[in-house]
Amino acid sequence: MKHNIDEKNEILSQLNFSEFYDSECDFFIDGKVLGEADCPLCDNEDLSLQINLVDGNFACLSCAAAGSVFDFLMKKYKANFEKVLAFLVETAKNRSEGETNTEVDSSEAGKCSEGFYFERDLYRSPAFLSLGKNSVKALIAFLDTIPGNGGGELSIPHNFLEDIYKIPRSGISRAIGELQQKKFLKLVHHGGRGKGDRNFYCLSEDYKFWTPEKEGVQIENIESVIEDLTE
Repeated sequence: MKHNIDEKNEILSQLNFSEFYDSECDFFIDGKVLGEADCPLCDNEDLSLQINLVDGNFACLSCAAAGSVFDFLMKKYKANFEKVLAFLVETAKNRSEGETNTEVDSSEAGKCSEGFYFERDLYRSPAFLSLGKNSVKALIAFLDTIPGNGGGELSIPHNFLEDIYKIPRSGISRAIGELQQKKFLKLVHHGGRGKGDRNFYCLSEDYKFWTPEKEGVQIENIESVIEDLTE
C-alpha cells in the first residue's frame, strides 16, 4: 500500500493539472490557480466543477463529488485505484518521452513578430469588417475553444460569453446568428433534445465568399440559437 501511495504522490507531482482537466472535461477555463469546468461526472454545463490547479483537487457544486485527480478518474471511468494508477503512470511516461522545452526565449522580447495568429484573409475580409462588436467577441471566443488538433465541434455556454467576453445575454443570439449568416460558423448539431443537449458548431472559411449583397441570406436554424439562449 505504501508503494502505491508513493507512486501516487510521484505521479501527482508530475501532472500539469490544467492540461489534465482540459483534456478530461468538455469545457474548461484555466484560472491559473483556480479552474472551472463543466462537470462530466453529472453532466452539469454551468461550470460547476471547481478545481484547485495547485494540488489538482476538485469539487463539484452540483453533484457534490470531490477529491483528487485519482478520485476524479475513478468516478468518471468507474475504475479502481490500480487501473487509474497504471493509466497515469503510462500518461506521465508518454509525456516525459515527448516533452519539449516550452520556455519562452526572453531574448526575443521587443522584436517585431514575423507572424500573427489572426490570418490576414480573416481580418481584411468584408465579412469580418462588417461584424458587430459582440459578434467579433463571440468569434474570438469560438477561436479560443478550438481543440489542440485544430478541428472538432464547438459549443460555448452562454454564461461564459457573458462573464469572460462581456457579451450581454440579450446580444448573444444576435452575435451567433450574425456569425452564421456571414458564414464563420455552421450549425452541426441542433440541441434541445434533452437536458444538457447544446448546439454545436464548426468553424467555416466560407466567410471568404460573403459579400454585402448577401446580407439578406437567412440565418441557419435561428430558432435553435434562441432555444440555446433560453435553456
